Amino acid sequence: MNEYHFYEMRVDSLGRKLMTQDELSEKLGITRNRIQQLEKSPKVIPTSDELKAYCDYFNTTSDYLLGIRKTKSIDENLAMISKSTGLNESSIGTLKAICKYWDENLINVVNYILQNTNAFIDFINNLSLYMHNEYTTPLFHDPQTGQLVDCSFHTATGDGILFGKQEVIDNKGTLGWEARGVSTNILESHALLQLLNIISEWKKNYNPKEGAQK
Repeated sequence: MNEYHFYEMRVDSLGRKLMTQDELSEKLGITRNRIQQLEKSPKVIPTSDELKAYCDYFNTTSDYLLGIRKTKSIDENLAMISKSTGLNESSIGTLKAICKYWDENLINVVNYILQNTNAFIDFINNLSLYMHNEYTTPLFHDPQTGQLVDCSFHTATGDGILFGKQEVIDNKGTLGWEARGVSTNILESHALLQLLNIISEWKKNYNPKEGAQK
């Protein structure tokens, strides 16, 4: 795949196709094979006429089609916000809709959450962990080697970490370990708990009339 955004012209924000390549070919006067190349080929170089056809029909910019900017819209203010914040066009659109359609109380809640920088970053970090947990190898620090060591167990259904307590395992007084395995998915439960704690703290300190801390 190339890094162009020609394909994004045929899909919505959820990736659902709005039109086929044949339909777009008829609207733009560009062959279906050429549209397929523009969408997928890593070596294709679009012509100025092709860029103009896309820009005129979709009201977008050549910079977006070529992957230089992240926003489809020709609105320079939108592009500047996207560049300075890293937010995509849909996210910015949501924030604009909040200001345009929501009542003052809801706007105050959003302002309150966003102005609590550390809490908001913690919230997003834990939300990210909950939504796509990629931590699968529990580690511990070995003081003798000064290195991190894998302390996990692996099964067909997933990975985890072993906890244990030492106990006598026979009538000869032999010491052994009673072990319990805990799945690494416990991280997701931890993240969810942290999210609830942050929300509870926000609720406790929020002033509904001012949208600020008490």
